[in-house]
Parts: sequence; C-alpha cells; structure tokens
Amino acid sequence: MNPPRISVLMAVHNGLPYLREALDSILSQSRADFEFLIIDDGSTDRSREVIQGLDDSRIRLLVNERNMGLTRSLNRGLKEARGEYLARQDADDISLPRRLEIQARYLDRNPGTGLAACSVEYMDSEGRTELTDCRGLSSGVLGWHLLFGNEIPHSGAMFRAGAVLDLGGYDESLPFAQDYELWSRLSRRAGLVRLRDVLLRYRRHQGNLSATKKEEQYRIRDRISGANMARLLEREVDPAVVKALHTPGPEPGLCRAGAKLIQELGRACLEAGGLAPEEAHEIKADMVHRVRSLAKSHLRVRPFEGLAVFLGSLGRN
Repeated sequence: MNPPRISVLMAVHNGLPYLREALDSILSQSRADFEFLIIDDGSTDRSREVIQGLDDSRIRLLVNERNMGLTRSLNRGLKEARGEYLARQDADDISLPRRLEIQARYLDRNPGTGLAACSVEYMDSEGRTELTDCRGLSSGVLGWHLLFGNEIPHSGAMFRAGAVLDLGGYDESLPFAQDYELWSRLSRRAGLVRLRDVLLRYRRHQGNLSATKKEEQYRIRDRISGANMARLLEREVDPAVVKALHTPGPEPGLCRAGAKLIQELGRACLEAGGLAPEEAHEIKADMVHRVRSLAKSHLRVRPFEGLAVFLGSLGRN
C-alpha cells in the first residue's frame, strides 16, 4: 500500500473525559487519506480501551509500557509516522472538519513553507467558547513574534515531517515548551505561517499543562526567547530583561531596558531584509504596541511612577 499523505500524531496520557471527542474530530475530517498515529503514554485510566474500541483502519496505536512524557512520546511518533505531512492533535482539543484539507492544501501550494498552523477558538472545560483568535501571520511577521513567545498552537500545527526529522525532532531535555523550541529551529530553515482559518477548538481546563506547571513553562519559554533574541542580535541578552517583557509591572530599570530591547530587536529584524512592505509595517506597529503595553503594565502596578519619566528615558537613547 502507498503511504498516507498525512500522519496525525496524538500522544495520550490519561486522556479522559475529553479523548473520545478529540478522536472523533479527526476521524470525521473532510480529507480522509491519513493515518492516525496514537501513542498511549502509560495511561492508567480507560484511554487505551476507548482507542481500541474504535473500528477504523486508519488508527495505529503504539503503547508506551511506562509513562515517557510528551516530548519523548512525540519523537517516537515522528519516527513511526509514514506521512509527508504531520499534523499534531492533543487529546483534549477538537479539530474542525476541514482542518487537514485546508492545511495540507496550503503546504502543497507553498513548497517553501515548512509549517502551516491554524487559528484557534478557545473553549472552557464544558466546551463553551471563550474567545476566538483568528490572526493570520505571514512567515516574516511570525518570525518576529517567535522572538517573544509561541504564537503557533501545538495542537493546530501541520508540518513537513522530513524537515523536522532532519532537525532531530523535539528536544527531549524540555518537558514543556518543546513546540516553541522546535518552531524556533524550524523557522531558520523554512517559512512558517499561521493561517487566518479557525480550524481548532482548544480546550482550557485545570488539567492543562499550562495550568499546572506555569512557572516552569514560563522559565523555559523565557530561555528559548532569550536564545532567539541573542541569535538575531549576535550578542547575549540579559535574562532578567527578557523576563521583564512578560512580567506585570516590572521595576523601572527593567521596564526601560525591556523597551529598548524591543526597539533594538525591531531594527535588527527590519535591517535583516527579506520582508514584504506590509510585513515591515506590521512589525513596526507591533513594536509600538509592545512598548506601550510594557509601560501600561508598569504604571498599572506602580501608578506613581510617572509616564513622562519612563517615556523620556527612552527618548534620551
């Protein structure tokens, strides 16, 4: 048999109660030529039983006899996947019916693009919509955003499997933010885009890693962000300043240093070239937004620090 064009990769560890809905959202896709590669990562609930109860030849179930963690499980799946394109899917999210069709079509038409992510509708634990983020981000603009954090939903990404395998897959030293680190490496070899199409419903609940391990996630995120910035600027970046970009009301010195860092990164990004005029315009607008947000955060937490003093200090440099 010819290998499938797409491999959908899901790692599951105790995925109930949302697992069945996530599985059904993939099996009911408008594009049917895919394999559904599922790694049961040592589940102790009924997750494996639910998966085995589905009668669909596209499902390939691999079982970790002990819990290996998400990163190592995903790398196992990468090595086993047969598809040219690999789409990620988490066990608590819902892919909308045309997700695989639209993302694969974009990659087919844009051979220089290594990853096509989708936009996201966020829902609560009961499936009620909370907000929708439908920002389309071109490759140049997304590269700018990756300096500061991850704008690519892991569960909404489809990428060229060969390109990621050539990079060595996910960094197994990272228990969290492994996707952010991988996208950062991939962006240096291929274009990455985020489509405006909302193709994923992302579930926010107390079981999310982001809710239970926030501090460690943030620490790893800041480390990856700082490495991305240092690579662009070709110099070391103060970790305290990087952290200040995400900290409510940072101290005045760090607040000013953060604003200056944003400006320096913007200049370096624009001077590197390769941007379309509309991308350069969008990056400049985002620079202004980030500096203003940093100032507002500082003043909201420390209202007696004068705005004129803060902005004046930027003007002198």
